[in-house]
Amino acid sequence: MEQFNDISKHVEKAQGDKARFLKSKEGLLPHFEFPNQEAQHEKQFSKETLLADIYEEKIDQMKKIMESPILLKSACEDLVYCSEKGREGGCESFALDALCTYSAILNSGFFFHFSPEKQEEIKFNIHDSDFIENSYKNFTEEIKWGRKGGSGDASYALWTYSAFTTSDLFPYLSQEKRREMESAIFDPLIIEASYKYFLSDIQALEVGGDVFGSDAFRACASFITSDVFTRLSEEKCEKIESTISNPIFIEIPYQYFLFNTGVKDSRDSASYAFRTLSSLITVKDYLREKGKKIDDETFANEALNPTEKIPPRPETRNNY
Repeated sequence: MEQFNDISKHVEKAQGDKARFLKSKEGLLPHFEFPNQEAQHEKQFSKETLLADIYEEKIDQMKKIMESPILLKSACEDLVYCSEKGREGGCESFALDALCTYSAILNSGFFFHFSPEKQEEIKFNIHDSDFIENSYKNFTEEIKWGRKGGSGDASYALWTYSAFTTSDLFPYLSQEKRREMESAIFDPLIIEASYKYFLSDIQALEVGGDVFGSDAFRACASFITSDVFTRLSEEKCEKIESTISNPIFIEIPYQYFLFNTGVKDSRDSASYAFRTLSSLITVKDYLREKGKKIDDETFANEALNPTEKIPPRPETRNNY
């Protein structure tokens, strides 16, 4: 496997790609327009912007695949089934599956591909008080074991919290429960345990481990959406940044996505595919926003401090 820290050639290729450059330019402030085509080609965008473009290309491919009526039908059936089971007592794990899939489909922009009748059925189950209570119970159980060192449990708690906050379900919780969830997810023990789970996946991948069993990309997205990312040490943040900033990392979840979309007669595989797609969208959006801030600042400084000297006006030149 190619080394994880070998990204320079990918970035150099992106920098020289005219189509990629013009696409990146769309989000810049209008008063930083460049004077001509030749000058445009000399501009250098941030690594984050270029990587966001690479992510976006892969995401576009994935979205086209997910437009398959068969995959949409499978994901819808799985979501209906899990959300119904999630309303029953003792079926908290089904509530988690439904919640994560529901959030992923919303984030991917595919919920409205379902028929109005199916949308209503899913919302009826998801917004049900028993379903919400079971989802919350599942979260508290994960937190309990995560505080005892269960890195997998801490990660599932993080994913549950992320799914609550990125869907329309979080406001359905009482203010007290929302505060309890926020307090629990920012507990240093939970943050450390969830990071440990992420790190173990990355270390397995770096030595050629089974990429299909990895949840590293999902963990990265959850760190971002939950705002836990801002609570990590600088060293840990750099590790996550180096992971999501490597084009090799994009290929890992993409292959996992293809694996799930290619599985026949499996109701939940389409749901896993949506969760993967949603994770990549979250990471892409993070890189896009960060890249835009860097680029806007860079181009503003260039505009204020041009490298080329402006020739003197004709009337001010010395006449000999």
